[in-house]
Amino acid sequence: DRVFNYLEASYPQFLAPSVGVAGSFEGYAYRWYSASNVYLATQGGTVWYLAPASGAGLIELGSVADWLAQAQASGY
Repeated sequence: DRVFNYLEASYPQFLAPSVGVAGSFEGYAYRWYSASNVYLATQGGTVWYLAPASGAGLIELGSVADWLAQAQASGY
């Protein structure tokens, strides 16, 4: 949750509304952002981004550990 919260605060232009709808699917924990129609997800120690309208597929954003370190440094 800290990683999702940090990314929501850091990238509001991509993740709107500011708190996504949480869920899980096939091993992914995710949040869906209805206004921007994108997903943030974690699975296997990796953070993923999916914007279905772009057609780009899953985009790897980096490791959960790296994002968690940034989130913690920012007070999340």
